[in-house]
Amino acid sequence: CEVHMEWFACLPLLVLFSNVVQPQEMWRGDLQCGWNFKLDNGKPSACNPDGEHPCCSPNGWCGKSEAHCGCSGCKNYRRERCGSKAFTVYNEAATCDPASSNPCCSEDGLCGRTEKHCKHMDYRCKYITDLIFT
Repeated sequence: CEVHMEWFACLPLLVLFSNVVQPQEMWRGDLQCGWNFKLDNGKPSACNPDGEHPCCSPNGWCGKSEAHCGCSGCKNYRRERCGSKAFTVYNEAATCDPASSNPCCSEDGLCGRTEKHCKHMDYRCKYITDLIFT
């Protein structure tokens, strides 16, 4: 090991970290999405939740219009979204993080912490219930 004032490193540790595989993005560069547009790993592609086109239309295109984000069959991948039209990049139903500052889901599908959000779905309660009964 080499020890310096601000850092230290051991050669085997550096070799170990040099072999770490980077996670694959769950969206495609051509803005196509859904079950008909698979990733290299065979999974359906999503839309970049932090990009300009965070929603997938029923026709398999990422965008941000009502035809991509608000229609029947649309999938909204934006973060801080929840409910029946919000999905994670792994195509699972999106929920609010019970440990975050916005642990509840409003009827509008937005994560927050107001009474409006928490009277509809409070993931803090669901998280505790799941811990107790699983």
